[in-house]
Amino acid sequence: MKRLISAVTTVLILATGASSAAAGQWLHVRVQERGSGDEVKVNLPLAFAEAILPLVEDNDLRRELRRHGLRIDGRRLWTLEELRQAWETLKTQGNADLVSIETRWERVKVGLEGGFLVATCEDRSQGQVDVRIPSSIIDALLSGSGDDLDLRSALRALRNGGTQELVSIRDRDGSVRIWVDDQSGQ
Repeated sequence: MKRLISAVTTVLILATGASSAAAGQWLHVRVQERGSGDEVKVNLPLAFAEAILPLVEDNDLRRELRRHGLRIDGRRLWTLEELRQAWETLKTQGNADLVSIETRWERVKVGLEGGFLVATCEDRSQGQVDVRIPSSIIDALLSGSGDDLDLRSALRALRNGGTQELVSIRDRDGSVRIWVDDQSGQ
């Protein structure tokens, strides 16, 4: 659970770091662990995230993307250009179920729904993960040139998107919630 929380939080903060927030918009992250009662609360003004973005942009990440493309578990999946082309084709399809897997123990669904890329994974014994990323954020993130993701533009899209829940994870160990709104604390 802790690795999943770290991975999801890192990816989302990087993705949201790509764009600037509307005046007063905040990124919230809540992590709660059952049993121990431990809780982490992060409330980050999106304007601040945009302001510090130049300090945290990772040149090593850019070099790796240029050299090897997008990789998972050491396997090359796509270059950024291939990913841009795939996204442009995919988003023209409108609402669509892209992947649907149902077994006795789990259900996975990935699709496009009302301007969002939506992924849901439900493990009947473990819990559920829901991710809703607005298409406008993906467009902005992929608007960089060459081998660069445009994190600043993605932050702006996030900021301009209003109140929205991006990630919700609930399982027997605890929960994670990531959302944007105009409240400084939750």
